[in-house]
Amino acid sequence: MEARRQRIIDLHCAGVNPSRIAEVVGCSRKTVHNVMHCYKAKGMLKKAPSGPPGNKKRTPEFLASLEATIAKNPRATLNKIATETNVCRNTVKASIKDLGMKSRV
Repeated sequence: MEARRQRIIDLHCAGVNPSRIAEVVGCSRKTVHNVMHCYKAKGMLKKAPSGPPGNKKRTPEFLASLEATIAKNPRATLNKIATETNVCRNTVKASIKDLGMKSRV
């Protein structure tokens, strides 16, 4: 994979256009553009490492707050809870599942 990226950069530095690079290397033009963009912006061949995705909203504090909100009004709809807690409906639905409760579809 890194060899392919290096080849793309080498061809680009030699003045070959992206369409021709894609043909020679055997990848899409979008891949060529992505590699060149990454190289120009960061001077790197690889994409920058990213951390693992996390639940930014579904923290223990949020889950406790949600549980309290549901306890106050057990018949509240997902949309109403989402509005009150300022998160999207899907986050509320997943959080309710995390709490071991039934969904309010």
